[in-house]
Amino acid sequence: MTVSEVAKILGVSKSSIRTWSSEFEQFLSASATPESGETRQYQEGDVATLYVIQQLRDQGVSYEGIHQALREGAAENVVVPARIWQLRQELPEGETITLPREFIERLFSHLDAQLEMLREERNQMRSELREMQAERLEAEKRAAAAEARAQLLEKLRTSS
Repeated sequence: MTVSEVAKILGVSKSSIRTWSSEFEQFLSASATPESGETRQYQEGDVATLYVIQQLRDQGVSYEGIHQALREGAAENVVVPARIWQLRQELPEGETITLPREFIERLFSHLDAQLEMLREERNQMRSELREMQAERLEAEKRAAAAEARAQLLEKLRTSS
């Protein structure tokens, strides 16, 4: 599939597709990010990934946030509805496609599950951090007590 076809399917400009392809090339197939001078050819998985990128950009997510989401699998098991694939041949220049509500809900459900997992991980890390801080404070107290004993012993030794 060409840049123009993908742009029509997703309802974005060709320059957006090229920009995203460069920015997120590690998440796309080699044919979508060819050597200079070669034509980009997108696979179904590339379109699904670009679709996720588009949805996240529409929500105001930064490129850094999108990289993180993609590293965490946001584009895994995302299927661009079959009807979009059919429409790519029929869609006149300049028209956009509205995606089915259930598809968007499935995507958000996936993202919500990932967010919940990250929250749980964050809470676990906070708990571990509190434990480590408590251990550090205890170690500092023991070190201070040992230092005080060492100074006292040194004082006793020098006064004898």
